Amino acid sequence: MSAEDAIAAQNETLIIAVLAEIAMREFGSLINTNGPLWLPVHGGSLEILNEGAYAQECDITNMANLIGFRTEATRAEAVVLMDPQNVVEYLMDSECYGSFCPGILSSAKTIKVYSWPSISGNYDGAMHLMTTETVFPSPLVPSRKCTFLRCCRELPGGAMVIVDMSLDDGGGSSFKCCKMPSGVLIQPIMANSCKVTAIEHVRVVDTGLHELYQPCLTGLMFGARRWVESMARQSARMRALFDVNVNYSGRNVCPKGKKTLMKLADSLVVSYARSMANLPVGAWTTLCGSGTEQDIKVAHKRNDDGSNTSVVSVSASFHLPIPLRVTFDLLRNNVLRAKWDVLASGGAVREENLVCKGTGSNDNVSILHVKAATGDKGNLMILQNSWYDVSGSFIVYAPVDSMLINRIIGPGDVAEGELPLFPTGLALLPVGGTALQGQAPLGDDGETIVTVGFQILVRHAQDDVFSKTLQTAVALMADNIATIKRTLINSHPIFYRSSGSTAPFLN
Repeated sequence: MSAEDAIAAQNETLIIAVLAEIAMREFGSLINTNGPLWLPVHGGSLEILNEGAYAQECDITNMANLIGFRTEATRAEAVVLMDPQNVVEYLMDSECYGSFCPGILSSAKTIKVYSWPSISGNYDGAMHLMTTETVFPSPLVPSRKCTFLRCCRELPGGAMVIVDMSLDDGGGSSFKCCKMPSGVLIQPIMANSCKVTAIEHVRVVDTGLHELYQPCLTGLMFGARRWVESMARQSARMRALFDVNVNYSGRNVCPKGKKTLMKLADSLVVSYARSMANLPVGAWTTLCGSGTEQDIKVAHKRNDDGSNTSVVSVSASFHLPIPLRVTFDLLRNNVLRAKWDVLASGGAVREENLVCKGTGSNDNVSILHVKAATGDKGNLMILQNSWYDVSGSFIVYAPVDSMLINRIIGPGDVAEGELPLFPTGLALLPVGGTALQGQAPLGDDGETIVTVGFQILVRHAQDDVFSKTLQTAVALMADNIATIKRTLINSHPIFYRSSGSTAPFLN
């Protein structure tokens, strides 16, 4: 590097440091401020920024909205069962970042390092330029690509702060998403535990968002709540994995088997999110499913492993006139599962093993045993990853041969190539309700948007075989949606309001 280049690089770093300091100050003001700046969501454990009060109080000179952009800002907190330094290491290392937030981050990459961690090795003073892509698993919700500066500071008392800020206003970016000062405050509360408070504040172009999702509360799908809940969930599960004295139910699972199943469960979520959200918009073909209120979307991606196969992804979204909390509970009910899940085919479903738990009773990785009604498919097992949260509740699962499950939970080794998983998933979001009015907690009233998706491996033996597979997939999805709606509505014991009148659910 020439002397001129070295001076230019030094000047660039100084400018970046000044911008980082400005972002740190604004983030500090927002993270510690209550009052009129933040509007609480009742029972939702998140707050929404009052943009008018923010513009007046902070005297922001660059608040003018760019054409096509809108502002979205939320704040949330959660207890994370890790030492603050471990949390920092996950967030500052782009290769580890995705594993801390599976199904949210499609990609994360460090583009440039302006300042490396101090000699103490705790990332204090680090400044990285990063680019990320965040997703919600539905082809109806565009992913968000963003490039930003991430900087880390150590505070008195052992707290750490990580702040993100885009270096331009997004107007010249093809990603159409820029971060205003956002980030996390990580405060130690006891041994190997900390409180994480997050702010996600962006300007974004989301003209591709389908009208079905537009009534959703702003900041749920990509906001602070979803980030902190993922951190809390993953940390709780990892702690459970390393507790050799815990075996929740069913057969004993060796520590190695627990880790393998946990890794597989995360892979299910990642694979499902990618199959639903990471394909280009033009890759999806809209096919109208008979008897459904929404279009069914089909996409296929040819495998590049020389196998002459493709993975067909099928997705559809629809409204259910049932609150999120009830919808999730009904879908998790194993008695009802046999009525709507094609893998169960009318047989009996029971939980064989609860592998590990996260932050609550509805947050776990489990193995389900399906006993077919005819008795000829008694060896089918289902690996399932599920959790409830108002920012996005998920049930993602895939069939796994029982002999392979026995090998996994035992002390032997299982090669990663032996586990080809094509997961099915249900993603749930609340819509409507009275949470902002301080009445029912978010998800306890209103309705639910359900997105169903599954994948099929197809061999390209003949063109007509592929065409028939697509037709079968669409018919299967249409029937599945109708069955889910019928089963859940008939099983819901309360009344709901429809088209201005009150009608009872059938028991």
